[in-house]
Amino acid sequence: MEVTALPYDLTIYLAHRDDYADFLTATDEEASVVWHRRRGDYTDKADILARTEAAYGRTQAALNVLDIEGGGPLAEAKALVGCIRAFYETEEVADSAWDAYKAARARYVSAARDCLAAH
Repeated sequence: MEVTALPYDLTIYLAHRDDYADFLTATDEEASVVWHRRRGDYTDKADILARTEAAYGRTQAALNVLDIEGGGPLAEAKALVGCIRAFYETEEVADSAWDAYKAARARYVSAARDCLAAH
């Protein structure tokens, strides 16, 4: 049997799942860049700038998709980005800031799962 079209709800579900996962991957990457940067793992200033700009841009692009859609785990996504972007404002990221980031990430994942379950 040949399937020529997916049901609308399944198509939307898969699109949302991919958008939510892309955002999570982007924020994980940006947080990793900040973490390695703060540990001193990157020594070349041009490399640091390139990695930071790429990760920041990817996160922002993924957030823009959620923002344009206007639904789903948008509030949790913005809170997660806020945690990461606050890391740029300090010379040293305290353990409590990483704990807040992990909690914001967990809230985003939970909200994304809830949104997907509603399909």
